[in-house]
Amino acid sequence: MATLNVRDLADQLIATLDDLGRPSFQQIAQDLQDYELMGRWLKKERIILSDGIGVKRTLMTSTGGAASHGGMFETDDVDVFDHLKQMTVPWRHAKTAWAFDRRELLMNRGKSLVNNVIQPRRAGALIDLAKELEEKGWAAPASTNSTDPYGVPYFIVKNATVGFTGGNPAGNTSTAGIDRTTVTTYKNYSAPYVNITKDDLIAKLRTFFRKAHWKSPVKINDFMTQANARFVLYTNDAVITELETVGEQQNENLGRDLARFGVQTEPSVQDELLLRRWPMRYVPKLDDDTAKPIYMIDHRVFYVFVLEGDFLRESPTLTAPNQHNTLAVWTDLTYNYGCVDPRRCGVAYVA
Repeated sequence: MATLNVRDLADQLIATLDDLGRPSFQQIAQDLQDYELMGRWLKKERIILSDGIGVKRTLMTSTGGAASHGGMFETDDVDVFDHLKQMTVPWRHAKTAWAFDRRELLMNRGKSLVNNVIQPRRAGALIDLAKELEEKGWAAPASTNSTDPYGVPYFIVKNATVGFTGGNPAGNTSTAGIDRTTVTTYKNYSAPYVNITKDDLIAKLRTFFRKAHWKSPVKINDFMTQANARFVLYTNDAVITELETVGEQQNENLGRDLARFGVQTEPSVQDELLLRRWPMRYVPKLDDDTAKPIYMIDHRVFYVFVLEGDFLRESPTLTAPNQHNTLAVWTDLTYNYGCVDPRRCGVAYVA
């Protein structure tokens, strides 16, 4: 029998990873019930592939204010205005790894036995990555933090005043390079509430849907993508539980939609709790937030940018010269989040 070297085994292993067959173990190791970011956001059809040293998007933040009425024979003045600013999103790098000894594969040549040796290690490493993405994706990094991504609360910021008041995240003087204190059109909607009732929270969510439905009077080629055309509300267990009670008390003809009538419609998943026919999804990581937040995200404008060629890329490598039989398999992800129009997104929370 020909002797297999480490590189031959690595090629064989990577080819096998595409289909490891039926698992022979029950996975009960994960900490969270669901992983929204890796499970749904990081899909090939939803990410925005990019290149370069970071991501930039040009935003029109001001009209200039040139229009007016006037009388006959009046003199005219015309000015040139600054209309554009750039959103800048740097790359962030996430990784996970697992290892094996080439002799383990030689000892476990049967398909089911290979699964026993390899699949739990790979699954454990990827679950760890999913947890890491979830923890960082629902948090806002400090201005001095150069390793964590711009999570959801970085772009969708809570403010105790109702309206488009979400400013720069705490400790930051800008948001992705744009100062919201001067560029107020880059602020997200905020809706503090007291009670989870139709008269309080749900009424404020209805107002948000009306006010966040922006329509341009002029046709513009913008960045809004239909590939991600799904509006989703993300919240924790405490909010979902109370809203389900509200839904159970309403007219059964309304079903599970807490605010049925509105301008936005799309087929929804059966049994999901709905608002304006958009789904409300449970995010276990948000259970840590006692302010009972509901993040309202328009995925046509809130993106996951991924560096092309580094989208969950798996690569085996020798661990060290003095461990010639051992390979580590690294999974790399270069990415970050970005929002080109925060006014289409918002947050409701107990202030």
